[in-house]
Amino acid sequence: MDTWQIKSLFVNLTDESTQRLGFRQPFLGKVTVCLPVSAVRTIADHAILNQTFEQLRNLKQCKE
Repeated sequence: MDTWQIKSLFVNLTDESTQRLGFRQPFLGKVTVCLPVSAVRTIADHAILNQTFEQLRNLKQCKE
């Protein structure tokens, strides 16, 4: 466990974010995206990203 690293976060998008990023809203549930930690500026009660919506649209897909 001493060498574990967080490489990405799986995030459920709000309906507004889903629409702004151009994803199709599923009939049931939410869209989940894999966000690389390089896109995160800080995490406390909320995560603050250092990417614009355009930059987020162009991120490479995360691998599990």
